[in-house]
Amino acid sequence: MTRTVKYQYTNGQPAAAANTTTLTFTRTAQVDHVTKQVTYGPWTATAGTTFPAVSSPVITGYTPDQATLPAITNVTATTPATTQTVTYAPNAESATVAYVDDTTGATLKTVTLHGKFDQPASYRPDQTITGYTQKGYALVSNDYPTDGAVFTTDGVVHHYVIHLRETTTTFTPNNNPRHLTLTHKVTRTVKFIGPDGKQFERPVVQTITFHRTATLNNVTGKITYGPWQPVGTPVFGQVRVPTVVGIDPSPAVVPAESGVTATTPDHTVTIKYTPNPEKVTVTYIDETTGKKLSAVTVTGPYGSTSLYTPKATIEKYEHGGYKVVRDDVPAAGIQFNEDGKIKHFVVGLTETTTTYTPTDNPRNLTLTHVVTRTIRLVGPNGRELAPAITQKVTFGRTATINNVTGKITCGPWHVIGTATFSAVRVPAIAGMIPEMTTVAALTGITLTTPNQTVTVVYHPQPVSPVAYRMTTALPLSGKAREVREQANSSSHRQQLPDTGDAVAGQASGIAVLALAVLLATVGSVPDKRTKRH
Repeated sequence: MTRTVKYQYTNGQPAAAANTTTLTFTRTAQVDHVTKQVTYGPWTATAGTTFPAVSSPVITGYTPDQATLPAITNVTATTPATTQTVTYAPNAESATVAYVDDTTGATLKTVTLHGKFDQPASYRPDQTITGYTQKGYALVSNDYPTDGAVFTTDGVVHHYVIHLRETTTTFTPNNNPRHLTLTHKVTRTVKFIGPDGKQFERPVVQTITFHRTATLNNVTGKITYGPWQPVGTPVFGQVRVPTVVGIDPSPAVVPAESGVTATTPDHTVTIKYTPNPEKVTVTYIDETTGKKLSAVTVTGPYGSTSLYTPKATIEKYEHGGYKVVRDDVPAAGIQFNEDGKIKHFVVGLTETTTTYTPTDNPRNLTLTHVVTRTIRLVGPNGRELAPAITQKVTFGRTATINNVTGKITCGPWHVIGTATFSAVRVPAIAGMIPEMTTVAALTGITLTTPNQTVTVVYHPQPVSPVAYRMTTALPLSGKAREVREQANSSSHRQQLPDTGDAVAGQASGIAVLALAVLLATVGSVPDKRTKRH
């Protein structure tokens, strides 16, 4: 009996020689010589009844779908022959393709390839290389197989490298389609300026030209410039200065200038022709004190007109309190037209003042003084019976401030109105008799007169203990008549100002009436004192 194991690739092609295993069975045969009939005995295995396990052979780069075929047991003489197939598939393999920028050493791109053992990769780098060359690269080397990589090394990743470099383009001043700055000129200009500030000779212009190259990196676009190189000798030659009668140039010669580089800035040498210098003085005088406040010396070339004006200085002094009274400086400007002679101009100023009065006193100066007389109306106990009467005599004066020094000068005091406290009639207070009826006038009040206080003391009118009703109309004096009228009008309860004792209106009326009788009597008695006079 046989078992055959075949080995093939996935494409059906043989991968290895077939493995055939045989088990042998034998038997006996008995022949009847008469009948010629053969009788067989049972089959007997000569070397066992098992096909052993079969290991698949190792083939580099391939993997069998069955590493080992198992043993087949209990094989008999009637077991049919067995054929088994082991298929080998190619192993998965990989490789890399790296694109390297040799200019910078950087890896631009890495492509990983995948395939089967002993099979070619379909990848081709041509298109990628073309893309890089279009970006400005140039191919340096390429070790990738022209017909494509074949995965012939099982389990090993093969690395292919394609080297590229960044290309450049160099431009020169004569080949400069991109209009780069490849030419630079350094100039020295010599100008000739007259006393009036105007140019009176054509300038001398000297030029030195420098060239350089520019290298464009076609990949990055970066432009690298080469050093500037002079075209010819980098020296500005000496320039002789023309002379003019009456005025002298400075300097008289413009020397040669060597060592000029592309970084030397353009520059101008100005030859100035100047006349003799002249000067004048402007003196500011305080006409109030005769003191010189300040002086200015103004200089300028002969034949010119100075723009100097005293306006700013005058305004400064005016802000300081001065007033201009004289200004010799010509309004049209100072002309320097007298060679060698110093002119003198004077600006005169006076110190201004401001006068303040009692009615115009924004600075609150002491311009008024008041002397007062206060008349107090009090009872015997000193209590005020009525508001006090205040009299005033006012004095005024002026103050003059020097607006420059700030000094204040005050004028003499003078009375505003009259310097007299007029007489004051003492007011009547019901039920009270003052110690005086008039406060006398006071004249001759002066600034040094002290404030005064006059106190008028009132006393209660006396009340008679006896009262009677008058039945006879007696002739009364004017004062008695007044008192009677007051008594007749007193029908309400009154209160004495000082004692606070209440007296009935009737009693008060009787008392007043009694006083009226008394006054009438007194009034009818001749004044004996008058007779003694």
